[in-house]
Amino acid sequence: LAELDNTMREVIDIDTEMKANEKALSELHQRVARGEEITELVEVYEKSIKGVLNTYRNSTTRQKYGKHEEYVKYKEAVWEVDHEEAMPPINDFLPAEEGDDSDDEDLQMGGVTQDYKCPLTLTIMKDPLTSKLCHHSYSADAIREYLARGPKACPAAGCTVRITVGDLEPDPALAKRAKRFAERAARHESDSEDDADEIVD
Repeated sequence: LAELDNTMREVIDIDTEMKANEKALSELHQRVARGEEITELVEVYEKSIKGVLNTYRNSTTRQKYGKHEEYVKYKEAVWEVDHEEAMPPINDFLPAEEGDDSDDEDLQMGGVTQDYKCPLTLTIMKDPLTSKLCHHSYSADAIREYLARGPKACPAAGCTVRITVGDLEPDPALAKRAKRFAERAARHESDSEDDADEIVD
């Protein structure tokens, strides 16, 4: 698992570098399209990505991976193999480093930790929809009813982002995880009842 975790982080690092290069090329293309004359093209290109990559490489572990959606989903998938309860905040798995203090609260409130319960119904989510703005998730029927009269603040605790129905999108991966979680919870409850019956007997 440790080796797999390192591989996951390496993939994220490579993806970040590729996106930085893609953005730099896109910006250069736009400048050329506007008719700008660019001398020493290679130097301009390298300079445009150098600052972004240096900032990323000097970031802490939490800053790099604590809010990365795919990394969080990976950690959740691993956690669910051996645990019935929801995964703790992602920062519980990432070491605190110098420079994390100012970002710690934001990371904890990022909404990436999933407890599978809809903030409106307080029950395990059904047909979850996820906000593209704040990344919180809700049961489809509940959030549609909540937003029926127009934009409102996200109902997740601590979130103040205003959302509309148009900001929501289906989350099939979350739906599968929530279903598995519900099934495990039901089995656990059934086992507990069986144990109680044995004690009574």
